[in-house]
Amino acid sequence: MENNNHSYDFDFILRSLGLLPIQDAAINPAAIIDLQQVDNTWVITLLEGRKYYLTEADLADLQAAIKQRAAAQKEAAAQAVKDQLRLQAEAIAELQGTIQPGVILNARKQGFH
Repeated sequence: MENNNHSYDFDFILRSLGLLPIQDAAINPAAIIDLQQVDNTWVITLLEGRKYYLTEADLADLQAAIKQRAAAQKEAAAQAVKDQLRLQAEAIAELQGTIQPGVILNARKQGFH
C-alpha cells in the first residue's frame, strides 16, 4: 500500500502503529483470528468479524510485509543490544580510569597520606 500523492509517509504510520497493509486498508495483525483457504482465495477473519479475501499475490504481499517488519524489529533489537554494550563498556572504562586499586578515597581528608 503506497500512496505518493500525499506529503505523509504512510508506511511509517503503519509501522509506528503496528499495522499491516492489506488491500486498501491496514489491519492489526493481532486481530487476525482465522486464516483459511477457500478454493483459490485466502480468507482472513478479524476479531470483530470483518473478512478480507486475498489472492495468492495478496497473501504473498502480506507475507513480505510481515517478513520485512520482523527483520526491521530484529535489526532494531540487535542495535539496542550493541548500544547497551557500548554504554556499559564506556562506564566501565570511566570507572577504571578514576579509581585505582589500593587507593583510599578521600585519604587526605581522613588523615591518611
